Amino acid sequence: MSPRRKVTVKKTQLKQDKLVNAIFLFTKWAKEKQYLLIGFVAGLVVVIILAGVIASGRKKSALRANELFGKAVVLYSAQAYDRATPLLNELIENYKGREQSRLAIFYMANSLYNQGNFDEAMGYFERFLREVQDDDLLIPSAIGGIGACLEEKGDYKGAGERYLEAAKRYPDYYLAPEYLLNAGRCFLKAEDVARAKEVYGLLIATYPQTEYSDRAELALAELP
Repeated sequence: MSPRRKVTVKKTQLKQDKLVNAIFLFTKWAKEKQYLLIGFVAGLVVVIILAGVIASGRKKSALRANELFGKAVVLYSAQAYDRATPLLNELIENYKGREQSRLAIFYMANSLYNQGNFDEAMGYFERFLREVQDDDLLIPSAIGGIGACLEEKGDYKGAGERYLEAAKRYPDYYLAPEYLLNAGRCFLKAEDVARAKEVYGLLIATYPQTEYSDRAELALAELP
């Protein structure tokens, strides 16, 4: 890995740092409340993002991006996914390079997933992974999102591999043990008992004395 370039801290960087911190805090809150679909963060994050971004976003395009993003996420939070997606698409296509556009790709993937459009959702999760290389909060969720899409499509082996990838690459991510549990379940559905046992064993060894470990032990006890 090549060494990172030394950069000067600017207002835009500070703004991005606030965004990362906001997502981290909200993710912890979501974990405590058990909102655990595929790790998607919404709601309170929007308020924090808009508060920080609008303060410095004085240009017309920045204000428009903020407005679109705020409206889109409000609609998403209200489960009005069909109304959120046009706004998200406008952000993605017309405001490339902005933080709101990057997040819009992730929201679009989740919106499509929640509408049952698993092929399109998977495409946006994959696009997010291509365009974002340095987000330890949303990247594992996007990988898990691809796993969820594959599982819904009946590709249980593929789903298991993606869940396992998310858990192994980001073992400290709060959904990592759940991803391992999902991987084990999918490998069982794919009739790969040996792989399922391997994953359950990894879960028990890595996250002992957790509810996920207990569930993995129960699953193993039922296997031949």
